[in-house]
Amino acid sequence: MVSFNTKSIQIIGHRGSAAPFQGNTLEAILYGILSGAKMIEIDLRLSKDKEVILSHDENLSKIAGINKNISDKTWEELSLLQIKKKKEIFRLARLKDVFKSVPGDIQFYLEIKTSIFLHSSGWDKKLADKVISLIKKEKIKKQCLVMSFEQDIAYYVKKKYPSHRVGIILDSKTKLNTLIKNTKIKFDCLAVNYKLLTKRNLQIIRSSGIPLIVWTVNSKRLWEKIVSYRPWGIVTDYPEKFSSSDLEF
Repeated sequence: MVSFNTKSIQIIGHRGSAAPFQGNTLEAILYGILSGAKMIEIDLRLSKDKEVILSHDENLSKIAGINKNISDKTWEELSLLQIKKKKEIFRLARLKDVFKSVPGDIQFYLEIKTSIFLHSSGWDKKLADKVISLIKKEKIKKQCLVMSFEQDIAYYVKKKYPSHRVGIILDSKTKLNTLIKNTKIKFDCLAVNYKLLTKRNLQIIRSSGIPLIVWTVNSKRLWEKIVSYRPWGIVTDYPEKFSSSDLEF
């Protein structure tokens, strides 16, 4: 299991800084960093020509107003799309460009997004392989945490690339119990919805020894409560709200 520095809680910018900007854009990422986030969470998908694209959704309807999938478009086509939010225009971004545009000390929480329509074809594994390839090319393995909601994808990445930090995202109580008790692979991190953090579940997580990330925490009252649980990191849409907080254990 890859070790984590647990001296302080990591502020993790959700999709960069999803509140004031369009999430998963370079502008949101840079703003999140300027606001105090030391780790950036971004969602990843694969274009038709195998470029790793930042996007939460596979379909472009919500962000670009066209009923097309990212996997059906080349990067050249995707780069021309306009994303409008609060009278501002944003563009889709590639992971390779993000890696080259941010300070060298920033960490990345890289979520491998999956699709029920593409999963059986091995498309999700191709995305994971491409992400690892980009991490290796930039020589930033220690700064990257590869995450997925899908256990089979997380297993695939950790088994194939055991020296990389790999974690699983949980929003189900059943998944939490099953994962920790029955898994044959020791993940490097668990990212858990704050609503699941009952006393019993916290005991299960602490007993496992696996570092905990909690998502998505936006209010001061909830932040103070979650900090008392001593997680490794907290995901927020508003890193500027909490970057000046006393986060030392």
